Amino acid sequence: LTVKGIILVRQADVIVADELVDRSISDLAPAGCKFIEMGKRGGKADSVPQEDINTVLVAECKKGHRVARLKGGDPLVFGRVWPEIEALNAAGCQYDVIPGVTSALSAPAAVGIPITHKELSRHFVVVSCHKPDELDFADLSKIDTIVILMGTRTLPIITSRLQEAGLTPSLPVAIIQWAGRPEQRVFVGTLDTIVKQTQGETLSPAIVVIGKVAALAKV
Repeated sequence: LTVKGIILVRQADVIVADELVDRSISDLAPAGCKFIEMGKRGGKADSVPQEDINTVLVAECKKGHRVARLKGGDPLVFGRVWPEIEALNAAGCQYDVIPGVTSALSAPAAVGIPITHKELSRHFVVVSCHKPDELDFADLSKIDTIVILMGTRTLPIITSRLQEAGLTPSLPVAIIQWAGRPEQRVFVGTLDTIVKQTQGETLSPAIVVIGKVAALAKV
């Protein structure tokens, strides 16, 4: 949570929080602040429909409340924030978007992975692999470092497609789960071993880093 985020939470009448937001943040809120949990994660049957989230945000705004909409990471990096912005615009609600720190950058940093490196990583890309069939793995294979969000359920497809695209099976892969939290876990392997290494593990939420710099992770 950024300093600006803390300031706004302390001024909020209502907090609307995503599933991955640390609930201890509610301790920062003023007395009487209403805390509304509206979890939304891809692939979860009990995720709150986006339309319901939009409705709550607009309704609380119309009541004259100061609403803090909390999301993990940066709201504009795979944060599904745009439908909410459109709803607020349509309703004439005033708002500010507060930049955050995306897990695509903070998770690798938390375990010592430099996603740029003078010799090992001249460029990187951040992708969502919730729908791997929509990605061009031939293009991805040309990037030194690939940072993947929402990719743990499709990891076998990802590793297979990248090898088919020409990447060496021995290319390092790191998976960082719950980055920066007490329950943080790190798995390090290669394109041809990581699926077997993590078989039977519940990995979400996690960031996957593929490239030579992944071998630098502190386990």
